Amino acid sequence: MKDGPGKAAVQQRALRVLKQKKLYEAQIGQLQQQTFNMEQAALTTENLRNTMATVDAMKTANKELRKQYGKMDIDKIEQMHYEMEDLIEQANEVQESMSRTYGVPDEVDEADLEAELDALGDDFAEEEEGIPSYLREDATELPDFVDEPPVVTKAPEERLGEGTDELPLALGTTPSNPDVHFAALSIHTSAPAPMSSVDIFPSNIALLGGIPTKSGDLAPSIIFLLCYFAITPIAVYRIITPSSRCFTLIRPVIFILVRIATFIVRSVQAAGTETKNIFIAEQILLLCGFILICEPLVTLTKYHVTRNMPPSEGKGTLWHRVMRLLQIALMIALILGISAGTSFSSLSDPSKESSVKSQRDANAIICLIITFLCGIVAVGGFFLEKLPLKPTLHLVGAATFLTVASLYKIVVYEKHTPPNPTSSGTKAAFYIFSSLMELVVVWSYVFFNIKEEFDVAGAREKESIEKSMRGGGGGIVGQIGSVAGSVVERVANKV
Repeated sequence: MKDGPGKAAVQQRALRVLKQKKLYEAQIGQLQQQTFNMEQAALTTENLRNTMATVDAMKTANKELRKQYGKMDIDKIEQMHYEMEDLIEQANEVQESMSRTYGVPDEVDEADLEAELDALGDDFAEEEEGIPSYLREDATELPDFVDEPPVVTKAPEERLGEGTDELPLALGTTPSNPDVHFAALSIHTSAPAPMSSVDIFPSNIALLGGIPTKSGDLAPSIIFLLCYFAITPIAVYRIITPSSRCFTLIRPVIFILVRIATFIVRSVQAAGTETKNIFIAEQILLLCGFILICEPLVTLTKYHVTRNMPPSEGKGTLWHRVMRLLQIALMIALILGISAGTSFSSLSDPSKESSVKSQRDANAIICLIITFLCGIVAVGGFFLEKLPLKPTLHLVGAATFLTVASLYKIVVYEKHTPPNPTSSGTKAAFYIFSSLMELVVVWSYVFFNIKEEFDVAGAREKESIEKSMRGGGGGIVGQIGSVAGSVVERVANKV
């Protein structure tokens, strides 16, 4: 292009285009760098999320592994391996002993036996032409003199020893099948399986506390046994101290002894000694011992709600009549408990099963009603008679715990399907809702001075005045009871 104004204009335009190109290239580089930075930030954020998720998973796995491995004892696992090795070694010794041969001389040479076998083979090959067809190994058809196929007769079931102690085969006969004979002999020579506690009672009878086992009952039974041993000195101190001695404490002391015997029996069973008599004794102690801890609740409730009332010559107030009904109901529950407990040994008779269940259920229902009403009467007396708060709370607490124990028994007895007698849930419910409730109540009886708290001496004096006002205690029986009570009380005070 020639020099001139046109060339200068083109050059200027080309320069502007080159400047724009440089600008666009710079902007493209910036945008690419920004895109790279954004992608790098997104990648870093994603890596951080993955790292956090990995750390959380490691924490969870670490916690779970520590929890699971905390339940394992490496020493027990090693001991189990040693025991397995010993058992396998014993099994191998037994197999070697059982595989010994009899009547074969040790000095027999196998080379001689093989030579003799080859000689017999040669002789057999020479005599093969004279062998009948039915004795040859390649015979596929029955001989001509066989008219019909053989009939295989099955031995009767009594020959296998079912329902009889005689030999499985008739005298003078030989078994057509050696395996049947061996099975029959095995049945007769096997020892009878020992009877377990599960087989003692029918399966539809719910057992309070289930079947004692070593893993689920030995440790809890020993713990409760130690608790009752610990409470015994306190109960003895209350009995021998004049300021706290009263006849109401006699039943809790007897209950402590009964529960000590109960958990001793339960520990013996859990340790492996299971007999029918021991199991029946435990069920009787569990059933009848509960009445001994309910009776002081009724007596103390009576003393509490009538403490502000003067001696009454007639039937007394509504509180007197209610407490009298509760005492009668308690006596009925005691009779039902004793009757049901003594009938446990006859549960093998189906005709007596319904009677035992009815008596046991009635005993639990009456105890529930008694304990619940004692709490209601104590609360009603507190609001209506302006009674002290501390003994009221004591009675309400004891009534609540015993109500829970009674309700637990009813739930166990009335279940359509009895709970598994060896499950951990059955054991935990028994020790929490029955044994622990009883232990707390008996502790409250002996830990506090109930003679002073419920004014037992004043209540006893008021009862003696009421008996004298009724004309010597209601006849000859009442007079004898009053005289006997006064004599025992004097002897106890002197002691």
